[in-house]
Amino acid sequence: MKTRHLLSGLLLCAALTLGGCQSALESSRTSDGNSYWTQMRAKLTTITNLHVQGRLGLVGRQTRGSASFDYESKGDDFVLDLATTFGSGIAVINSSGGKAWTTTSGKLVEADSADELLRDLYGIDIPAAELKQAFLGLPVGEYQLDAQGRLQHSRLGRYTISYTDFKEFNGYALPVNMTISNSQEDIKVKINKVLDVQ
Repeated sequence: MKTRHLLSGLLLCAALTLGGCQSALESSRTSDGNSYWTQMRAKLTTITNLHVQGRLGLVGRQTRGSASFDYESKGDDFVLDLATTFGSGIAVINSSGGKAWTTTSGKLVEADSADELLRDLYGIDIPAAELKQAFLGLPVGEYQLDAQGRLQHSRLGRYTISYTDFKEFNGYALPVNMTISNSQEDIKVKINKVLDVQ
């Protein structure tokens, strides 16, 4: 019995330690109205650092799958960490100075873009270089706003990013549900935590 309580205590301590010290920002409802969203878009363009976590759900003609993600950007550089539902690492994509790299099977693999690495190595076709703008809900390429002034969708080349829900974190209205579509698949994105936005 003592061993079981000791083991439970150790597992709890390990979980708290592995969970990290950074806590998620509290969310609240966003306001409605064109002036709110016009001012919010201007405010969001000043963001340099963003750290979000969530889930990706891939629905394609021949493939289905899901992964959790941790995305952290500082300026134009970013790290995208993908893991299975059970926490096993799939990939850690780094992008800095116009180059991208990852390690797979113990070997360093480099490419001209994170898009290329994700597509060629893992079969995930998303505009990785534009994820920061997508996660901030900023218009990319051609875009359409709804009657309230919220971003409904952006069209960037062969990708369409559609937004369905926004919440406010630390004074910034960010999308929490979106779909990134290309001609082959839809990738549903759910942002569960916003750890940093500034």
